[in-house]
Amino acid sequence: MHTCLRVKLPVIKSVLPLMAPILLTVLLTCTQGESGGFRGIAWGTNIRELSGMSLLAEDAALKFYERKDDHAKIGDVDIERVVYGFYDDQFYSATLYFQSFPSFVQVKRVFLDKYGNPTSYNESSNKYFWGKDEVSVFLSFNTESDEGRVFYSFNPIGSKVHED
Repeated sequence: MHTCLRVKLPVIKSVLPLMAPILLTVLLTCTQGESGGFRGIAWGTNIRELSGMSLLAEDAALKFYERKDDHAKIGDVDIERVVYGFYDDQFYSATLYFQSFPSFVQVKRVFLDKYGNPTSYNESSNKYFWGKDEVSVFLSFNTESDEGRVFYSFNPIGSKVHED
C-alpha cells in the first residue's frame, strides 16, 4: 500500500499545479448557488439565524439584505454586489451584480459549462434562464447601464412570493 502511494504521489504533485486554476474556478462557481444553498447559507434559513446582514429594503413580507465585505467571483469575474432575498424571513433568493459586457460573456460561458443549454433564452436581449427542480438561475445583461446580474431563486419559496 505504501509503495502504491509513493508511486502515485509524485504524479499527483506534478498535475496539481496545472489543475489548480480549473479546480478553483469550479469550486467558486459550484459554491455560488446550488440546490442546498448559496454561499454557505441553506435555502429557507431564517434571517434571525444569520449574523452580519444589513437590511437594504423591505416591502411587506419581502426583505433584502447585504453582508459586509461580501466578496464573490464567478470564474474570473468580480461580483460587485450580492443581495440576499428573504420572504417571511426565509432565505429564498440571491442577486449578484457585475459590470461590463466582456464579464457577461465570461459568466455566460461558465454557466453554459456548468448548467448546459438554458431552458429558455433571448440572445438579442442578453437574457438566459436555467430552470431546475429546486433552484432557478436567471442571467441578464443591460447594454444601456453596462450592468449584468445573476438571480438565483429557491423555487419552493419563490413560488409563494409570486402567489402573493
